[in-house]
Amino acid sequence: MRRPSGQCVRQSSVEGASGLPAWAYWAAGLAVAALSAALFASRRDYLVWRDDEAVFFLTARAVARGHALYREVWYNYPPGFILYLSAVLRFVRDSLAIGRAAVFAWGLVALGAVAGLGWFLRGRVGALGALGLLAVAPLFVMLSSAVMAEIPAFTLASAGVLAALLYRTCGKVFYLAISGALCALSICVKPTTFPALIVPALAAAWVPEGWPQRWRAWGALALGGVLPAALVILPYHPREFLAQFLGTYARSREAFTPDVWGNLWQIGRFFYHHSYGLSQVSLLALAAYGGVRARPLQKGPFLLVALWFGGAFFQLAFHTPLYRHHLIALVFPLVAMAGAGLGYLLEDLTTWRGWKRLPLALLLAWAVFEAREAAWVSAVTLPAVEADQPEIMQEAIRWVEENTSPTARIVTDAHIIAIRAGREVPLETINVSRMRIRTGGLENAWLIEAARREAPEAIIFWEKKLSSLDDFATWVRCHYNLARAFDERHRIYQARPPVNPPPEVTVRQADFGAIGLLGYMLSATEVRPGMPLTVTLYWEAKAPVEGDWTVFVHLLDSQGERIAQHDGKPAFGACPTWVWQEGERFEDVHPIAIDRLGAGGPYQIVVGWYDAVSGRRLREGAFSLATLDESLVLPHKAGVR
Repeated sequence: MRRPSGQCVRQSSVEGASGLPAWAYWAAGLAVAALSAALFASRRDYLVWRDDEAVFFLTARAVARGHALYREVWYNYPPGFILYLSAVLRFVRDSLAIGRAAVFAWGLVALGAVAGLGWFLRGRVGALGALGLLAVAPLFVMLSSAVMAEIPAFTLASAGVLAALLYRTCGKVFYLAISGALCALSICVKPTTFPALIVPALAAAWVPEGWPQRWRAWGALALGGVLPAALVILPYHPREFLAQFLGTYARSREAFTPDVWGNLWQIGRFFYHHSYGLSQVSLLALAAYGGVRARPLQKGPFLLVALWFGGAFFQLAFHTPLYRHHLIALVFPLVAMAGAGLGYLLEDLTTWRGWKRLPLALLLAWAVFEAREAAWVSAVTLPAVEADQPEIMQEAIRWVEENTSPTARIVTDAHIIAIRAGREVPLETINVSRMRIRTGGLENAWLIEAARREAPEAIIFWEKKLSSLDDFATWVRCHYNLARAFDERHRIYQARPPVNPPPEVTVRQADFGAIGLLGYMLSATEVRPGMPLTVTLYWEAKAPVEGDWTVFVHLLDSQGERIAQHDGKPAFGACPTWVWQEGERFEDVHPIAIDRLGAGGPYQIVVGWYDAVSGRRLREGAFSLATLDESLVLPHKAGVR
């Protein structure tokens, strides 16, 4: 159909008989928005949604406090969402509840944007249907209540699509420039919205007047998109932005193997039986019905929205890694089409007669049943579904409050614990996402150095992110005591006091290059078979130690024959030498099982270091630690700390 030049087609001319005045639709829409606001108000201070909202919040907080995004604070997305959120935190109040409210405000705008799309596809009934279907979608409800970028991004994208549809109807290039600007801003918030660009691009290509008008339309679209994107990105360290955004994306293609079939299976489950235990196949059925029944004036817009949905589907199929919250990309175009389909369905139920109404009634009942289930989950069970073991998280928060100072810094991969306990997180560890770790943006050595410099009072392993950094986990076990273990995954470590040899230690110094021996303690009062002898050694790193060295402690008889020994890495493997730094001291316990006395005393205890792989010794030879007679009584019985 040829587009009218310079004027918009009145939607009321294709509405069909609705039987309700316009104010009734407005009242219904405002009621849905009010219920959404009430639902949000009841959950604005919820402990934690399962996704990484705390990371976004802490990133925005750091920027609000004056830290440079990309230079001081690592962030692998465009800056749009953080700039918006940091402004809210700076000028309103620095709290997680305010951050969530700032996102929910976009959720209300999203309801309006989707209602606008539904109106464009099927008038007032389509608008109300699209608005209601989005408002009860659990994924939308969760993301609009969390400090996540998806809802602001897809709200902008939906508004951009609506502006492109207005351009196609009215022919005013101004609408296309607005569409480009909104779509560009949405990408500056979350790049996964880029399939929405299909709509303005095709709307510009379908200009009937010829190539000059097409070039004019594309120019307006490009200009509208480039200027806002430049204003958002260029002032905020574009070189570092490109390195972290594009560099991370490029490396993610290698770090995460694309799993198209797995992604398709996940998308299918999203419609058939997703993580909320819901089925929403009726949305697809309603969207298909709307596409078939669309009147000539709506065919083009319906096709454009369907292509947006198809582009999002294709993009998600090749997305790596694909997480559940990414699937919100399908919800926005789908509910717009489903709302329009619902409008056509209700109209046909009132006009068709006989057996033709039966399949329509069944489809309506199906849609109502699934919408009712979705509304129940959104209103009642969603927090329980999204909760990630809140009971033990509350215990962890209490532990941090009771066992760290108010000004303490902690390192964790569950940042909500730090936020709720009122503790700071070092800038370098605000983002410890799997993406950053897997793409090399957060390496063991770098994180160990940051922990040394910041000296956090506690380190909390929670989300299997920090624990995937094996060297860092080893460093933590060496320098921190395990203070609380809820299970193998959820563990809290507390800073260990510096090691100082006790007064009763026998001072015996030896030089092993970068490693120095300060002294030792013995646990046994005499040497005899079957009686264990425990040797506690005190080491000091005189310089950073290169290599992974093993300690040997040998018990020799009077003929120099080795009759007992204990070899092992320091602190039973918890403190390998490669984590030692200059000035650090370590307590190292070696139990020696004595099964025989050999040629008898006097006995010698010798110690040394060697490379377990090559057998090469550190500073050739062994150091004679002590000499014992078979019946020697030590001046004291030293215990092992």
